[in-house]
Amino acid sequence: LLQTRRVIRTLAAAGKWIDRVGLALLFPRADIVLPSLWEQVSDLQEVDWNAEPINFLWRAKDALPDEGRACVGRHLGRVVSCVAPRLVPVLVAANGGVAEEDDPVVDAIRSLGPLTGPQLREVTGLAKKDVDRSIASLHHKLVLTSSHLVDEGSTWGSLAHDLLARK
Repeated sequence: LLQTRRVIRTLAAAGKWIDRVGLALLFPRADIVLPSLWEQVSDLQEVDWNAEPINFLWRAKDALPDEGRACVGRHLGRVVSCVAPRLVPVLVAANGGVAEEDDPVVDAIRSLGPLTGPQLREVTGLAKKDVDRSIASLHHKLVLTSSHLVDEGSTWGSLAHDLLARK
């Protein structure tokens, strides 16, 4: 019996799929045994950077957290993952449920709400490499997650980060 699956083409369908699986990667990795959103939107196991579905995936990775359909960030194995909102309390509790103390990036986001890298540099006075390193570490520690895309006048926009506990 040949089984076929529907290819995901909408944010609503992507959000429902993430909610169903709970935890997924944005792109497949041979060393991490989780499904990937790429495989669902492209029906391909290998990433093809020239395939049309890549355009939808790039938009979806920023729009899913903005619409509250998923938390997206470098939460697992330092690769971009998608977490169903229903699992966020479990992940936060497993991490101890408390954000880093005396971290200027966490303090700024806690006080001012979601901020982009450039905004964090301005508010904290930290260098770009220090802010980038802190954001990556805090995503991995399940303290921060992606919030939404902010148009700051650049071609691509900047990703805002928020406390995972607020999601």
